[in-house]
Amino acid sequence: RRVHGGLIMKILFDPILSLQTKGSQFQKQFSDLVSPPLEKISKLNSNSITSIVTLSYLLFYTGYDKKQKKLLISNLRDFFLFNRGVKWTLTETNKLISLVGLTTMSIAFIPSFNKQSRSLLWTSMLMLWTHSVYSVYEFYGYSLRKFMADRFMKKLSIAIGVAGQLVITSGYWGYIPKPIFAYAATILGVTHFWTQEVDKNFVLQVRPFAYLPFPIALLAIFGNIFNS
Repeated sequence: RRVHGGLIMKILFDPILSLQTKGSQFQKQFSDLVSPPLEKISKLNSNSITSIVTLSYLLFYTGYDKKQKKLLISNLRDFFLFNRGVKWTLTETNKLISLVGLTTMSIAFIPSFNKQSRSLLWTSMLMLWTHSVYSVYEFYGYSLRKFMADRFMKKLSIAIGVAGQLVITSGYWGYIPKPIFAYAATILGVTHFWTQEVDKNFVLQVRPFAYLPFPIALLAIFGNIFNS
């Protein structure tokens, strides 16, 4: 019986121990890969980080032309000089601050940025609330009828976005424990972005640099998993 009992315990627990070992190996590999660049960036203050993220999106997102599929200086010139009209520049600005807000929010949850976390969250929260208010005005003119007439995916995206905003605000003021705050805000943020920009065939219709929030969000999620 003891032999059989030992065999059963071995069968039950060997896979679990194997998974734990593989998990530890993956954690080490993941840490070795991302730690060196993160350590350098984490020495910057929150304003510098936000400025770098903003400049990056301005150059590689706003400056990218979807029709010609390349970076164009003329796009930046049109953006700053209002050559395509005030509305186009405001729309591009709204897209810009949404991406910067989403990215800096995820960066704030990466354990290496604990010192800058609160400042980054404050900045991202302001950007994302501004983005929300302007988007409702731009797409619906604050009309409930126009909102209800929109396709399901857009309404779902807005519902997820509102939930995300509530989580960010509540978490910032300490009403949500940080690990749950990090997971919920990050997942809701990227899910809102994906559902907002996906087409009827579930293909993301964005410029290449707009994919950046997804790996940053993964860094935040895995960072909190490994840090807990």
